[in-house]
Amino acid sequence: MILVVDDDLQMLGFLREVLEKDGYEVEAFNEPYQALRFCGQEVPNLIISEVRMAEMSGFDFLHTYRTRHAARKTPFVFLSALSRPEQISRGLDKGADDYLTKPIDPGLLCAKVRSHLRQANAFGLRVTRGNLHQLPFTALIRQCERSGLTGILEVFGEDIDVSLPFVAGRLDEASVSDEVLEQLLGLQQGRFAIISVPVAAATITVPEENAESFELSPEEEDLFRALPEPEELGGPAEAPFQLPASELPVEGIATLPDPPPPLSLPLVSAVAPPAEGTDPGVAAPGGMLSGLEVGGKLFQVQTEIIEGIPRRIVTVATYRGKALVKRDRECPRWQNREELQRQMAEQHEKVESEVRCRVERFIAAGRTAAGQPYRPTFDELFQQGRDRAAAGDLARALTLWEEAAHLEPGNALLLRNLELVRAKLAAS
Repeated sequence: MILVVDDDLQMLGFLREVLEKDGYEVEAFNEPYQALRFCGQEVPNLIISEVRMAEMSGFDFLHTYRTRHAARKTPFVFLSALSRPEQISRGLDKGADDYLTKPIDPGLLCAKVRSHLRQANAFGLRVTRGNLHQLPFTALIRQCERSGLTGILEVFGEDIDVSLPFVAGRLDEASVSDEVLEQLLGLQQGRFAIISVPVAAATITVPEENAESFELSPEEEDLFRALPEPEELGGPAEAPFQLPASELPVEGIATLPDPPPPLSLPLVSAVAPPAEGTDPGVAAPGGMLSGLEVGGKLFQVQTEIIEGIPRRIVTVATYRGKALVKRDRECPRWQNREELQRQMAEQHEKVESEVRCRVERFIAAGRTAAGQPYRPTFDELFQQGRDRAAAGDLARALTLWEEAAHLEPGNALLLRNLELVRAKLAAS
């Protein structure tokens, strides 16, 4: 999404028309303060701003945005009628990534936008968005920990706008007060954005947990055995996901037949392919992350566009950090962003439907290990404790979280919650 700020309404209309025609989602504001409020609820991929505005100068707008959202590293471009060399130099010295002058050719503007978005992607700056009603806050924190996030988790609610910094999958606890943490744990609705700055090329990572601390229940082991990946239709063959040796199927355990694989739809582009020797490299939109609860278990589904030759849309469904389903399709680099977003959403929804269908079939087949007592996972205990705390049952929340602490005694967020609930119970 591109944010455009200019107090000239005619110019705003021109920029919106040009950028939307090139396939971008555009948000336009003629007042910088309104744009700043919007940025407190959404994460733009690039900002274009005039310098000379009545309400606030473009320099002040840039400074305020960078101060409030330093970790975003959003590409910022001035597009201004101020065109003297010293004015351009000042804009660049203020921290803008580029300075363009009016009037501007539509083709040049779009080329500059593509260039800055490609550069941001090349440095690994990625934004993944989702909704808290699909993925609860506790599960979202776990996702950031398991993916080894270095960057920022931004959470937006009706009365909250919080940035949580992560380094190598660890939350900077000092940056979060107890009051804010309680408010976050109680959120039922809202949005989030994960802004990652990986040290390597952008990819969907599915790190394995420590074998000594990670153990699937018998039911979960059967689930992984029963849901092998079907082969993809079309495209090059890819090595299937391999379970660790300790989780390979054993004799005497039958497996369910796989459901038919999803149809591989042909890729159709509304724009012509590039001429030989050229590469317009339409910048990829941000990723998608959602939670899918089936049979009392929470699966995470993540979709990203992975740059390379060819460019690929990759979707991975995980459970407790382990990959269950992975889908991968090629897409031409000359597709516009609207088509890319449509194909991402289509593949994301298909994987969600596939996981739901296969897990429900697994449960319906009654494949629970006979005679084995069910052991709740850390995530389940953490979420149940959160639900009880939100309902005011602090004693039960404490019991659940203490049980969770036996499974992961060093979990920093859990320890903070235990301190909070014990203090509340002592004061009551």
